[in-house]
Amino acid sequence: LAVAPPPPGHFTLTRAQAGATEYISGQQTYRMLSARGQSLVLEPLLVRIAPGGRREDAYGHPGEEFAFVLEGELIYEVDGVEHRLYPGDSVHLRSTVPHSMYNDTDRVTTVVSVVTPRLF
Repeated sequence: LAVAPPPPGHFTLTRAQAGATEYISGQQTYRMLSARGQSLVLEPLLVRIAPGGRREDAYGHPGEEFAFVLEGELIYEVDGVEHRLYPGDSVHLRSTVPHSMYNDTDRVTTVVSVVTPRLF
């Protein structure tokens, strides 16, 4: 069986068995869902938010964010308005708008998130 050459900078293929890079920041664990492509700008992540984490101050930054709740509940504050998200709910925003997220439950919340620019 021939080994495929590495993909070009405009394409990545990430196999489940390859193992994923994870980062921990406060109450959140970020698992990379894709390898890096030189000319790709989206950062797809699986985010696990610990229960009862502290509420962060809302802030804005360049780019866009998308979050899709897989499990649990999440409060996503956008421009001073809180939105409680449940499994199957999503939010998509320009990240320059002040925003924050918070898990006020006693269960871990799991979210698929896609952001620009890259966080890691």
